[in-house]
Amino acid sequence: MSFWLAPCATFMNRGILIRYLTNPSTSKDSQKKIKPQPNRKYDASYLQLGFIVKPGTENNNYPIPQCVVCSKTLSNQSMKPSLLKRHQTTKHPDLVDKPIEFFQRKSELCKRGNQCMVKFVNIDKKLVKASYLASYRIAKEGKPHTIGETLLLPVAKDMVDAVLGKKAAKEIERIPLSNDTLLLQLRECNYFALQVDESTDIKNMAQLLVFIRFDYQSEVKEEFLFCKPLVSNTKAEDIFNVINEYIMKAGISWSKSMSGHLSGLGARIKKVAPECQSTHCVIHREALASKGMPANLKSVLTDSVKVINFIKARALNSRLFSLMCEDMGGKYQTLLLHTEVRWLSRDKILTRLFELRSEIFRFLSEQNHDMKHLFNNEEWLSRLAYSADIFDRLNILNTRLQGPSTTVSTTNDKISSFKKKLVLFRSHAQDKDFSAYPTLASFLEENDISLKPEVTDDITSHMEALQMSFDNYFNQDLSKYEWIRNPFSGKFPSHSKQCFIDFISDSSMKDAFKEKSLIDFWIGTKTEYPSVFKKAIIFLLPFVTSHLRESGFSELLYIKNKYRNRIGVEEDLRIKLSSINPDIEHLVNDKQQQRAH
Repeated sequence: MSFWLAPCATFMNRGILIRYLTNPSTSKDSQKKIKPQPNRKYDASYLQLGFIVKPGTENNNYPIPQCVVCSKTLSNQSMKPSLLKRHQTTKHPDLVDKPIEFFQRKSELCKRGNQCMVKFVNIDKKLVKASYLASYRIAKEGKPHTIGETLLLPVAKDMVDAVLGKKAAKEIERIPLSNDTLLLQLRECNYFALQVDESTDIKNMAQLLVFIRFDYQSEVKEEFLFCKPLVSNTKAEDIFNVINEYIMKAGISWSKSMSGHLSGLGARIKKVAPECQSTHCVIHREALASKGMPANLKSVLTDSVKVINFIKARALNSRLFSLMCEDMGGKYQTLLLHTEVRWLSRDKILTRLFELRSEIFRFLSEQNHDMKHLFNNEEWLSRLAYSADIFDRLNILNTRLQGPSTTVSTTNDKISSFKKKLVLFRSHAQDKDFSAYPTLASFLEENDISLKPEVTDDITSHMEALQMSFDNYFNQDLSKYEWIRNPFSGKFPSHSKQCFIDFISDSSMKDAFKEKSLIDFWIGTKTEYPSVFKKAIIFLLPFVTSHLRESGFSELLYIKNKYRNRIGVEEDLRIKLSSINPDIEHLVNDKQQQRAH
């Protein structure tokens, strides 16, 4: 997976607004005073000519005459007997001699028709709005498009019928729930970062997911950009071509891009964006840094997985074990199944295994399993307790690294803090202080035992190995960016001190720095201090975690399941993953309103 940062001129323009500005003419004709148009009023005698005032214009400055026979409307300037008479004689000559009562009846019918038309338009507009709102919720939940017609509408009708009666239920029937989709567009931005990855769906089709992170007004936004299938190969060149085609159509410039790897996709992007940079997901680096374990601890993990699979993966054993836990008054009745992909869940898996150690020992003894002795072995259980504790620490770190608007600065602080804790934990373990490991400490205290030197050596060596591994995977020196983290410390790059003088002297900026988050503070400088903003945003804007990609593929698998394996997922994913709400009122006004059949 790769992440890119680039400036952007315009993204997905919705349209062009052209204003025609005309200068006042200097000719003599234009300087002549224009005579204002007369304001003609309606007279009751005009009804004999077949005209009334169009409903809704009675109180206007320029009331509109309307024929009660054909409902045609004329301009206010036609509101005089001669022109109204001409309409009657030319359009309805057979009605010229009709009595006033005839036109009065026609007037009442015309007014009722106008009222019905206004009422129908208003109701129809509400129905279209209801349709959009329902369709948006369906897509937001990732449900099949047809669920509106097959489930949502019938359920709504039944509920309204039961509560409000059949008349209201008939109105519900008129809501047009079709398979419309809402395409949301991103706004203009100065710079953007991309998060890219590909994976296969249920039809074994490679799907390319791209997310974008950009500055918009006074905040940073993270949005789903697109999802495209890779119909042939999934090589770097193929992925680049798909991204580049979308970028070009969207009107985004690669010219000042700032990210990329030395090989693969990053190198291909560097050909069109020489200044591009790249980052690797900090969560994946943490996972790689945490993989190594001493042989004895790895053996404990392997044995634990075997025991869990023996009980959990077999239906009969799982049922018998659950009944035994219930009879023994166990805190839990089931174990948690281990999967290698979700390795950080090991803390919960091992903790559950440790807490049910008595029940497991009894169950394995009844089954005459050759691993039953492990759950009566203090040394093995001590290593199990430590493993549960250390994986819990790693899981907490992993959770803290996730989330929106995460920056290099915030993740670096959390990693640095964890590395310092590793040094402290190792020192405490060497001094026989295991308070940092609550499960292990509780086990030692409950059984009034001391940890064997062999186990202590395993713990200290594991701490040392973790420390070295984290130093290897997180060795970036960020000291040169300290001025971004603390802009008023006076520690600016030597070649840039002059451009920072006005900035650090601005007291309003000092107040804003105290009130806002780091990235929001720097976004707020882009108008007044663009040169300072550019240097800071290049450091802060890039993606550092893959949480959007993980959630994106999760939603893709939910939407494109075995029952909907032919669906094109991009529009559904856009609504599902986007935080931008559609302008329903604008869509309703632009939509040609049609009643459901």
